[in-house]
Amino acid sequence: MNITLKEFPEDLHLSLRRRAEAHGRSLNKEVLTILEAVVNPVQRSAKDLLTDIEERRARMPHIVKESELNDIIKEGRQ
Repeated sequence: MNITLKEFPEDLHLSLRRRAEAHGRSLNKEVLTILEAVVNPVQRSAKDLLTDIEERRARMPHIVKESELNDIIKEGRQ
């Protein structure tokens, strides 16, 4: 199926093209990917989201703890 978009803003076209290049996709595939994510978003449970967050944190080299924040802010201001 083909869809024609009329009066498509040139700056939006350029943004989509750049985004497609950054993701290694064609312009058409990028638009379809965006539309799919918006129209049919993946529903994840809170438990799945927390598991994903924990796994990502475990792969990070260092996580700043709340107790370290003041020292880091002070160091950055010096």
